[in-house]
Amino acid sequence: MSRSNDLLRRSLVPVATAGALALIAPPATAADVDVPCDASALVEAVAAANASSVPDVLSLTPNCVYTLTAPAVPAGREGLPAIAGKLTVHGNGATIARAADAPQFRLITNWGDLSLDHVTLTGGHAQDAVGADSSGSGNPGRGTRVAPAGPSRTGVR
Repeated sequence: MSRSNDLLRRSLVPVATAGALALIAPPATAADVDVPCDASALVEAVAAANASSVPDVLSLTPNCVYTLTAPAVPAGREGLPAIAGKLTVHGNGATIARAADAPQFRLITNWGDLSLDHVTLTGGHAQDAVGADSSGSGNPGRGTRVAPAGPSRTGVR
């Protein structure tokens, strides 16, 4: 065997092996996260879901009240980071609320694919009184047994 053929054969073995590894790698799956009964933990969980490239599922602590006291980011207008990817929130009877003495802000802005179920949203403030941004665009999300409460319906219609 010539030296050039031997070098070619040796260089193809690692490439073929790497290709075989790529073929058997498991597909990316949704991240399932149990969120402790703490507003900061909820903000962090939503931010982490936004940074993820796969759909995420957050399960809130049953019957917990997550009380937001300030926008998620300085000079922001939302209590939670704006939804950017595919996110499902299983509320388990939990409530996401803006504290009565907090500055006015909306609870959720959705630019991705947001599904909410069994969660109550209360105390949020949206100038347009719907879940879209103040220009009327954006996706307010969809939900099952989502109960917007209080004077504004922030997050979903």
